[in-house]
Amino acid sequence: MLAAADEIVVIGYSMPPYDYDFRTLFVSSLIGNERRKRIVLKIVTKGTRHQKGALRSQLGRFVGSVEILGSDGLLDYLKRQGYVD
Repeated sequence: MLAAADEIVVIGYSMPPYDYDFRTLFVSSLIGNERRKRIVLKIVTKGTRHQKGALRSQLGRFVGSVEILGSDGLLDYLKRQGYVD
């Protein structure tokens, strides 16, 4: 439940601006979290520098910080973390 989260990790979903259902659910769930300005939102996704920057700026106003991890997707992220070879 996002209303009680301290950290949120989103894997493989770039949160496109046209996905209004997800964004509405995501933001409305965060609004109820009194600690939301301290939440770290980590997004593991592929995308251009522009796309990742847009995600960071769009979602940064709802949480404390946004980190874009694994710019080459989930497998790259897992390799960098040492979970797979």
